[in-house]
Amino acid sequence: MGADRRACGFMQALIKSNMDESDYQVLFKHYLEKERPLTATYELKICHGNALPFSAVKEHQVNALLEAEEKGFYHKISDSSFGLKPFDCLFLSDPRAFVAILYHIPRKRKKMAIIPIQTFLHEKECSESKSLSFKRAGKIAEIFTDLP
Repeated sequence: MGADRRACGFMQALIKSNMDESDYQVLFKHYLEKERPLTATYELKICHGNALPFSAVKEHQVNALLEAEEKGFYHKISDSSFGLKPFDCLFLSDPRAFVAILYHIPRKRKKMAIIPIQTFLHEKECSESKSLSFKRAGKIAEIFTDLP
């Protein structure tokens, strides 16, 4: 029975070592609270290797980021949400727009590249590759930092 429990614990650790976007959301929230950057909109992506396909950022996400930069961003908080909502809506005037990529290798690296959407699109257009490598992201990112 002890070996089965150890195997089960190992499997749970293995499963958790594959960080997902909800885990990244928590890390990103802590980063924003600590660093307090200017108002911006972000599309978060997680890469479990050394290259994120450009296609991972979907067309509707690109369009929403571009529209937010151009026109501002309005969001109504749902009345059907659980608990007390903090307020009814928010409007971001002239926010910047970014793709924030977490390059994650379990127990080795959690490095975040925050790339302006226009820079990301230029790289996608001009690159001979179909993906954005960790190394290249570090060169074009406005912010390139480790996460805990």
